[in-house]
This record gives sequence, structure tokens and C-alpha cells, in this order.
Amino acid sequence: MTGDIVFENVSFSYNNSKEILKNIDLTVKSGTTLGILGGTGSGKSTLVMLLDKLYEVKEGCGRITIGGVDIRKIKTDHLRRNIGIVLQEPFLFSRSLGENIGIKDPSITLDRIKAASVAAHLHETAQGFAKGYDTFVGERGVTLSGGQKQRAAIARNFTTDCPIMIFDDSLSAVDTETDAKIRAEIEARFGTATVIIISHRITTLSKADKIIVLENGRIVEEGTHDELKCAGGVYQDIYEIQSGSSGGEEAAS
Repeated sequence: MTGDIVFENVSFSYNNSKEILKNIDLTVKSGTTLGILGGTGSGKSTLVMLLDKLYEVKEGCGRITIGGVDIRKIKTDHLRRNIGIVLQEPFLFSRSLGENIGIKDPSITLDRIKAASVAAHLHETAQGFAKGYDTFVGERGVTLSGGQKQRAAIARNFTTDCPIMIFDDSLSAVDTETDAKIRAEIEARFGTATVIIISHRITTLSKADKIIVLENGRIVEEGTHDELKCAGGVYQDIYEIQSGSSGGEEAAS
């Protein structure tokens, strides 16, 4: 689970629908960060869900390997224990805030929960609740704002030490300053992990070792931030929109 992640000619479609991903060839070197940019329906989330076996790569539609091993041959529970994933709309349970953060480890201490919460910039929010970490979180986190739910899910991931970490547009509901601080924590805490970040924000992706741009299920651009911001493609267009006006991020997404 610490080896390179390789997508080999991967295509995917839902039952009786057009292809969502088309002939994806991609290598994510172990210990590096991959950024993914793309519009709605471009296949960003599908790509990482295939990696986590939430969707299955069908026979004849390519393969995904980790450390040279086809993920079809890796037990699903082992795979998912070693991949930490935070979705844009994370699922929270009808339990306390502390229990939601520490749910992956039955023996976790409150100090570890607080440390993870500090790293996710949720601790001050938790302290502001009358019952602190004992505050009850309704089904799917209905008592929390979108940003609070995302930070709770990120804190949950910070309680583990997974070799692969995925953040699927999971910083979209936080402000850019908090976004930058959380990304710094990700880099500091998971320096040896392979990290995949999906985002509409160029600033969120800019420090990645490699960035790909998906369009209609295909990789149309690939490179570093410095390479892509002046390559004359989709990435440059979005970079110029977002860096040129305060409303650019909303327009680009």
C-alpha cells in the first residue's frame, strides 16, 4: 500500500450509460501529491472511488495497481483501512462530535481527538459549543454547517496514519485562509503518504507535485502548477479567472 498508484488504460461507465472515464493512464508516485482539476461530470470523484473500490473496474476496462498489485487482488477491508478518504459531502453519524472524529479507533483518547481537531481547525468551534466534544451531531451532521462537517471529517482522517489520503473537494466549504492552513497540516502530518486532492481552487492544488486536468472523462492536461498556468489550456484559463477577480472561484466551479 506504500507503492506507486498506477491507472492502466482505465475506462468506466455506469450501467447502460456513456463512459465517465476513458482510457485513463496515470501514475502517482509513492509519497507525492496529485492534484485533480475538472468540471462537474468530468470524472474526478469516479477516479478516486475506483481506487477505493467503491466502484469496480470491470474486466476488459483496464486495471489499477498499488505497488504493482492489482487492487482486485487486495482485500477490500485492507484496502480501505489504508486509504483515508474525505468527501465533499462527508457522512456524520448520530453521535457526539468527539465520537464522529474518533470513530475509526475505539481506543482513541480525547487528547488525540483534540489534536486531530486542532489540525483540522475545528477545535475552537468545538470549544464554542455548550457541550464541547460531547455535542450531539444529528443524522448526516445536520446540526453543523458545511464547513464544520468537512473539518470534522478531515479531523477524523487526521486520527489515522494511512499511506494513501484522498481529499475529494473536501475543502470547498472553508475559506481560503483555513484551506491553506489545513493543507499545511496535511503536508506536515502526512509527508510520506501519497495524497490526492480534488479541488476547484487553483490555490488548493498549486503545491501538488503533479496536477491533472480532466475533461469529459479524459486527461487533457498534466504537469506542475508552474507549467500549467502558462500552457494555454483549461488550467491557465481558470488560474487567470481565479487570480484576477474575487468572484473567480465561484465562476470557475
